[in-house]
Amino acid sequence: MRRSSNASSPSCLPASDFFGGAVTGNGEQNLVRQPVYEGVCLFSWSGNLAQPVEKSVFDDSGCIHFSYWLEGGARCWLEGLKGGETEVREGTGCIGYGPGRRLRFVQEGNFANLMLLVTPEVFAPWAERADSALQRELGSDFVFCNGHRSADLRATAHALFAALRGPDAAPRHPLWMQAKGMELAALFLEGREAPAAIPAGERRRLLLARDRLLADLGNPPTIAQLARECGLNALKLKQGFKQMFGTGVYGLFQRERMHEARHRLREGSATVAAVAAELGYTNASHFAVAFRKQFGVAPGEVRRG
Repeated sequence: MRRSSNASSPSCLPASDFFGGAVTGNGEQNLVRQPVYEGVCLFSWSGNLAQPVEKSVFDDSGCIHFSYWLEGGARCWLEGLKGGETEVREGTGCIGYGPGRRLRFVQEGNFANLMLLVTPEVFAPWAERADSALQRELGSDFVFCNGHRSADLRATAHALFAALRGPDAAPRHPLWMQAKGMELAALFLEGREAPAAIPAGERRRLLLARDRLLADLGNPPTIAQLARECGLNALKLKQGFKQMFGTGVYGLFQRERMHEARHRLREGSATVAAVAAELGYTNASHFAVAFRKQFGVAPGEVRRG
């Protein structure tokens, strides 16, 4: 991808300065730092950039990064990454570790990011359950695993981000912050455990199938369409979803659709009937039954709450 001609090109900023708050309070961006316990720290980073802005960071943090994009995303050029270039997108997360490496990225528009930084010493006992590929990459001092997404991961990231919004956020007990921080890391690692036995090519096709399935939560493709578009037969597709994502194709779709419904009811002003229609329900009562089955409460209660 070509470098944006409109983006500014700053000098390389040490990550310790960046995460220490060097970008806080410039009117366009806000960075909130919250130590969780020794060796673990949370950050919320958000802003609204009218023009593309390029940043260059030298990673002197020495930490493993668990990063989730709640809104927006970025184009990235990462030293050591095959091809050098990638893109992180809204609704996805990545695991990164690159001590001494440089990262350049371009952002614009609205963005919101939650990041958990963990030292290798703290992470070591957690890594015992990590898959062998991740352990090898950590041993080589370079990790970049993009595309992590699940309803639970998104919900946990949203909860932590809300707790880190600064003086307007309701105070949370330190134990809550610790528990949620560890939950975030666990959800990232859970997302890597099952795929270890799946061949790399098939895993890529399954990830494409998942992204295609969830691209429009009001109008899912058929199994046949999904299999054809992603180069898998229907049986492989259904078996792969259960092995990789822990549920069937439409089980995953329905779970993500209900979590999206809850998010829209909590955050927006739309009625229950409007949210149901947006997510493909022609009958609001059928939506209410599905919502109650997923969360144990009626959608109207979530909206009022």
